[in-house]
Amino acid sequence: MKTETVAAKTDTGSKTWEKWLSKFTPNHITKSGLRKEDLEEFARLFFQRANDRYTRRIVESLEVDVVCEFANFATLRKENEIKVRILEIKDNPDLPSEGAVALETCMADQRFIIDTIKLSINEMGLKQEGSVHFSLPFQRDKSGKLLSIAKKEDNDHRLESVSRFLLTGFQDEQHKEKFLEHVRKHLGIAAATVRDYQQILKGLRDTITSYNSLAKGLNAAQFKEANEVIEWLLDNNFIFVSLLNFSAEGKETVFQKNKTL
Repeated sequence: MKTETVAAKTDTGSKTWEKWLSKFTPNHITKSGLRKEDLEEFARLFFQRANDRYTRRIVESLEVDVVCEFANFATLRKENEIKVRILEIKDNPDLPSEGAVALETCMADQRFIIDTIKLSINEMGLKQEGSVHFSLPFQRDKSGKLLSIAKKEDNDHRLESVSRFLLTGFQDEQHKEKFLEHVRKHLGIAAATVRDYQQILKGLRDTITSYNSLAKGLNAAQFKEANEVIEWLLDNNFIFVSLLNFSAEGKETVFQKNKTL
């Protein structure tokens, strides 16, 4: 019986990768939870984007299974969910026999994902041994099940980010749990910041419009100066993380909680 294998084309021109890709069997495809063509695209990007340090630590006979497990991790993600997990790494002669883990993430694609993770790694006193990060257009059903992977984003496929970091330096299980919670929390903050960013910009532009209409009489210079400051901030001179609104009611300044981003 002829064995079907995954054999994706890469633009690395490396026979090593072609040899590696030929190792995928029907069992690997089943294990991944993806269609053959989707696993092929996932695997192709995995090795194109793996940094040199990560690539040097690949154990060829094991990494096929690793990619399939990583792909399977991304097969189910609910709307707005930030998936994060850590796995112990075993049987890798290039890494310590104890304390080596892989951090895996899957979430909607956005800015600051990798920077946020790296900050967590540094803050928790860990060492990054290598990483791979890429984005793919995923189509999911209402339950969050992955239906297909496209070459580019369209009306049905939305970009999602997946990443895998090899880490060492964990002291114990409590350290791992604390790190996992740290990553999840700060990725949530980053997601909220990015989600609200356009609304924050709109709020500032609305303020400029409002000040322009108020820039009359004795207070004209003050409103004009305020607008010049806001316009300077909007010209990529500042990263906004929140917007608080206040209203003047007589002599009192009242915080408008419902208009806070």
